[in-house]
Amino acid sequence: MKKVLMALGFAFVVLAASAQQMNSRPLIWLGEIVDLSAKKEANLPIGSVAFKMLQTRFQSSPVFKLGAAVPVDLAQAEKGSESGSFYLDGTICRVAGEIQLDVRVFSVDSSEVVYSGFFTVSGENLLRPVVNKIVEVLGEELFRDILGRLELITSVGSADIYLDGAYFGKTDETGKILMQQLHPGSYKLRVLAEGYREHVETLSISPRRVARVNASLSEEPGSLLVQSSPDGAAIHLDGVEVGQTPLDIPQIETGEHNLVLRKPDYTESSQKIVVRSREQRRIQAELSILPGSVRIVSEPKGATVIMGGKTLGDTPLTQYDLAPGKYIMELRFPGYRNDSLPVEIKAGAQATYETTLAPKTARVNIDTQPQGVSVYLETDGVRTALGETPIRDKEVRLGRHSLRFEKEGYFPATKSAALTTEQPFAVEQDMKVKPGSLRVICRPDGAIVELDGVGKGKTPLALSSLEPGVYEIKVRNSMAEAVKTVEIKPNSFVTEEFELKKKPNRFHPAVIMATIALGAFLSVAGQ
Repeated sequence: MKKVLMALGFAFVVLAASAQQMNSRPLIWLGEIVDLSAKKEANLPIGSVAFKMLQTRFQSSPVFKLGAAVPVDLAQAEKGSESGSFYLDGTICRVAGEIQLDVRVFSVDSSEVVYSGFFTVSGENLLRPVVNKIVEVLGEELFRDILGRLELITSVGSADIYLDGAYFGKTDETGKILMQQLHPGSYKLRVLAEGYREHVETLSISPRRVARVNASLSEEPGSLLVQSSPDGAAIHLDGVEVGQTPLDIPQIETGEHNLVLRKPDYTESSQKIVVRSREQRRIQAELSILPGSVRIVSEPKGATVIMGGKTLGDTPLTQYDLAPGKYIMELRFPGYRNDSLPVEIKAGAQATYETTLAPKTARVNIDTQPQGVSVYLETDGVRTALGETPIRDKEVRLGRHSLRFEKEGYFPATKSAALTTEQPFAVEQDMKVKPGSLRVICRPDGAIVELDGVGKGKTPLALSSLEPGVYEIKVRNSMAEAVKTVEIKPNSFVTEEFELKKKPNRFHPAVIMATIALGAFLSVAGQ
């Protein structure tokens, strides 16, 4: 049989007496060439209605040549007669009683008879039972060369199958179904199963071939409610950020998913979850705040760090895994005051704090005789000026120290000071003055020198180790004497020079006064 579309020629012969009578009469065609795409079914002649039945059965849309063949003379003689009515347009045929028809199927191309058979019909719409019989008996044989088949396998059993909107049947328990006698062309396939998403696809059927389709049905989605403490965590589902907690996420594919929650300053929450069809999965994640760390540096190094009564170590110190917040770090070092260092730890960060410990001190009061002495503190080779006496409430580190006293004109003095407590400490120091020197020169030499009335020798004379102060120097010889006052300063050298000359003869002042008075008296008396 050729691959071209088939046409049906319905030859209806009324057998009145014998086969010879049938064969001796010419046949005429009733009906027309019918294109269903151009007409509505309600207006189709009977031949076209028959074609519509074939089209529905075999999913085809060719143009069929349909008609009925009867003897010419019979058609003319019996038109309108009581025995039956035949209308040449083929729209209706009425017969009285039963009529046996000789039905023949012709090829479109060659008009060759491909099938012939006898059918007994009666009543109105004569062609309908004939066509039904042809479909029943000849359908598969006539369309064998142009039909295809569909072998469908679904991922679930007992699924409902629809082709181009028409229900076809159910798959078996294993999900298989074989659909036969499908006309070549494109079809829209729908697969429905309880609890699964509808599967829709377009497929193509080819002549004499089996189309095999695997339809994988995915379960109807579930949903996911994600909550966290605290709120505001970013939700990453299978690597994609979908929002922030709390969040109700609909239409989640069933199966395993990766869920990650991220929030700044908090640890990341990661877990695998399973979502089931038409169920809501609830997730409650407790997020832990990220710890921080702190680095403590002190001067001097080696100070012990204590937090909340627990010793953490010695500086420089880095302490990890501390909960964010504010803390007080206590630093201790021998000879230094304890230092309370406030620190703030932030999540996921390291804070660095540097501090200088204050040494333990005592208040020192220093007095000297005389005052105005410069005092220096010498500790471990380091010299620090404390000021000039009197010194009051000077903070001095605890420990063993050396105090040095210096003043111009005085011998330096050193005194040890052991400060063991923070109690006030008093120091007194008498300074020993440096002596001065005096040189006495006189012309002529050999004059006797007295210092504060005490004879010291003859000029030229050098006197050393004199206590600083004011002295009277008297120099004399047989002819004259001289007196001077001199100041000897500490650690000074003073030179005094004298010149002694012979004294002239002179009256005593009393005699001169008496002489003057006497002269005056005599002058008055003479007048």
